[in-house]
Amino acid sequence: MPYGLPNETPAITKKMESCVAGLVKQGKSKSSAIAICKSSIMKSKASEMMITQVYEFAQPGDSKTSEIQIMQTGEWKHPTYGKMRINESILDQMIQHFREGLRKGIYITEGHPQGDEELPAVGWVKDLVKKGSDSLWAMIEWTDKGMELLKSKAYKFFSPEFYFKYEDPETREKFDNVLTGGALTNKPYFKSLEAVVLSERFLTSKNTNMDLEKILAKEAKDITMAERDFLLEMKEDLDDETIKKYKLDEGETEEEKVTREAKEKEEADAKAKADEEAKKKAEDEAKAKDEENKTEDDAEKQFSEKFKAVEEQNKELEKKVNEMKMAERKREMTDKVSKYVFSEANKGGQILLKEKDKVIAFAETLDDEQAKKFFEILGKMPKANMFGEIGSGFKKEAKPAPKGFDEKSVELDEEAKRLMSENDKLSYTDAAVMAEQNLKEAE
Repeated sequence: MPYGLPNETPAITKKMESCVAGLVKQGKSKSSAIAICKSSIMKSKASEMMITQVYEFAQPGDSKTSEIQIMQTGEWKHPTYGKMRINESILDQMIQHFREGLRKGIYITEGHPQGDEELPAVGWVKDLVKKGSDSLWAMIEWTDKGMELLKSKAYKFFSPEFYFKYEDPETREKFDNVLTGGALTNKPYFKSLEAVVLSERFLTSKNTNMDLEKILAKEAKDITMAERDFLLEMKEDLDDETIKKYKLDEGETEEEKVTREAKEKEEADAKAKADEEAKKKAEDEAKAKDEENKTEDDAEKQFSEKFKAVEEQNKELEKKVNEMKMAERKREMTDKVSKYVFSEANKGGQILLKEKDKVIAFAETLDDEQAKKFFEILGKMPKANMFGEIGSGFKKEAKPAPKGFDEKSVELDEEAKRLMSENDKLSYTDAAVMAEQNLKEAE
């Protein structure tokens, strides 16, 4: 059988029957089970719902149009559906979708329709505007029926309907935050299983998201004042037995008032203490975090300084290593080049002594492979005395000897002087010995 839910489908009825049967088996009365299951089913659908809010509006004058506030930003806690939040961005999107014509004609009805019932329009939304950053207003063109209802003050509130998640029934395209309609109402109610109403009572409620089943499991003396207030709000969905058990229809005696006030004070003190402890804990954690961050910053700074010092040391070490490599390279090239320098002890040398330093400097610029090829080529070059520097392999043209000197002595003297001009460290005697040897080899 149906359970009186608006727009109740067979699937919802079946779900209710299963839920109620389960709770009855657990010892709940049927009426209590129905109330609990209705609360549970509505809560489970909260994330998919079309939302309606309630706003009081000014009555129009003789004009058939009037501007009414239909929505505002903020956060609300519904006892069944939890926290709901509307911000400026949501208002902007609603205006955008309206002006793009996403919904063809947004109209206002007298109350919310039941199930598939279609109610006639008592007003049409002609435009949406935002006033400030926190309020959405609509320009409404009222029908004759709408004007009659407002002038008679039959209704005081406007309840807009909108979706946080909307799917176009034709294209199946999905959109966020779409205004779909609204109703004149004095007591908003659930439009369908997918709808939740934030009534004036809910908007000002002190209760947060409570669990009806858990509350009904307690004895009357054990419930808190907030839970009692919640039961009073849910009174119309509770059976007589439950109302009587929790004395929801009885006025307070003086003794009950004193007890209630004492309990409220106790709860308020406990909450204040818990809030203070939570605040202190948060402050201590923030302070500890600051100290931790400071320690981390100091450690990072010290590490950075040490890293920089190590980096400088590495650069200096690298410099010294390079200097050592260059020195070793110079010694290596000097040793190799020396083997090719012509001297008295190395008469097969290809390099003259005066060219030695230049050849060494050149060899230092070569890599190992280039140096290897260079010395292979150098080894295959003719000996230095083959270039005519010393005269080997070629007979110098003899000049006529001065009168009183034999020709051989003059030639020896000239060769000795030539050798001394190439090597200023040679004495004339040494140069003369070398000259004599050179002349013999040239014969």
